[in-house]
Amino acid sequence: MNAYRHELTARVLAQRVIGIVRTSDGKAAHTTAQTMIAAGLRSIEITLTHPEALTVITALRARHPSVLLGAGTVIDGASAAEAVRAGASFLVCPGLVPQVIRTGHRHGVPVLAGTGSVTEILSALEQGADAVKVCPASGYSPGWIADVRAAVP
Repeated sequence: MNAYRHELTARVLAQRVIGIVRTSDGKAAHTTAQTMIAAGLRSIEITLTHPEALTVITALRARHPSVLLGAGTVIDGASAAEAVRAGASFLVCPGLVPQVIRTGHRHGVPVLAGTGSVTEILSALEQGADAVKVCPASGYSPGWIADVRAAVP
């Protein structure tokens, strides 16, 4: 993808939904992602929670070059670099991991950092995260998110 990081970030967030594929094996991940693509999702995160995740990203990238495929649950710089080499268009880390942000940016790939408080959101933005996600989302109400968005647009 020959695009600037801010352009990729805008494209990743354009549908306002990112499909998250978290499975225990590659076959299930591939099938789930294919179903999401067929349903019209254009931003899909494949979590690195099983050993075949990078292979799935590579296979999907070859078959669906216009879909923005991200690697999720990226917890260190080495995994970030491997994900980009596999074809990830963006990276998602479950927490604030500066090494993932730096590695993603070194390769021109946006990074969505996981945050759990307003302090972490501000810290992630200061450290260069292209976007933040509240993680784990199930711990927060829509009202909390609205309040935070009002204070930190």
